Amino acid sequence: MDLQLYFRVLWRFKWLVAVGMLLAVALAILSFMAPNFSGKGPLLEYRQGEQWVSYSTIFVTQEGFPWGQLTDATAQKQGSALEKAADPNRFSTLAVLYAHLATSDQVRALILRDGPMYGEVDAAPLYASESNQSGPLPLVRIAAIADSSEHSLQLVVRMTEAFKTFLAEEQEANKIPDGNRVRLTVLKKADKPQLWAGRSLTLPMVVFIAVMILVSGLAFILENMRPRVRPRPVAAAADQAPAGDARLSA
Repeated sequence: MDLQLYFRVLWRFKWLVAVGMLLAVALAILSFMAPNFSGKGPLLEYRQGEQWVSYSTIFVTQEGFPWGQLTDATAQKQGSALEKAADPNRFSTLAVLYAHLATSDQVRALILRDGPMYGEVDAAPLYASESNQSGPLPLVRIAAIADSSEHSLQLVVRMTEAFKTFLAEEQEANKIPDGNRVRLTVLKKADKPQLWAGRSLTLPMVVFIAVMILVSGLAFILENMRPRVRPRPVAAAADQAPAGDARLSA
C-alpha cells in the first residue's frame, strides 16, 4: 500500500476527513454514553455499568471451639450428656454442602426480606491451596457482585446474615439440640469492594474505526470520480510522434 498516495488523497479531501472524524467521535461517545434529558439539563450517562465484588468468609465449626483442642476428647459436660468434639473432616465436608445451600432459593428469599437485590451472589468452599487438590477447609467464601461498591458491600452482608438465619431456622425447626448444632462464625464480615469488570471500550472503538474506514473509502471514490489530468512532458510527446509525420518532414 502506497502510504504517500493514501495520505495525499486524505489531505486533498481534508474537510471531508475532518467532518468524518467529528462524526466518528460523536457516534463513539453516543455508543458509550446516552443523553438524559430528565434533569435540569441534558446529561450524558454511561450505557454500561461497572461490576464490583465484595467477599465475606464464614467459619463452619461447633460450640466450644474444637480447633483449640489437641484431641477430640470430651470438651465439656452439660447435664448428664457428654459433648464431644466432632471430626474436623466433617466440617470441611459441610463447607462444600453449605456453599450450595447459601445460594438456594430459601436463602435468596431471606435476602429479599430486606429489599431488592442489586446484583448476584455466589458461594464456594475455600481450599488450602489454589490448585484445589489439597481438600477443602471448613470455610465458606461468599461473594456479592453488584453495579456499585456500596451495593456490593451491602449485598454480601445481607447474604451472610441470611444464610446464618436460614441454618438457625432449619436447626430450630428440626429440634437439633443446641450443643449438637453447627455454628457459623463470620471471620470476615465484608472485604473492601473490588472492581470486578469495568466498562468496555470495544464498541466505541469499533464505531470510530468503522466510520473512519467509510470516510476514507468515500475520499478515494471521489478521487477516482474526478482524476487530475497532468500534461505530458514535451520530450515524451516528441518521442511518441507518428512515424508518418517523421517521413513527411524528411
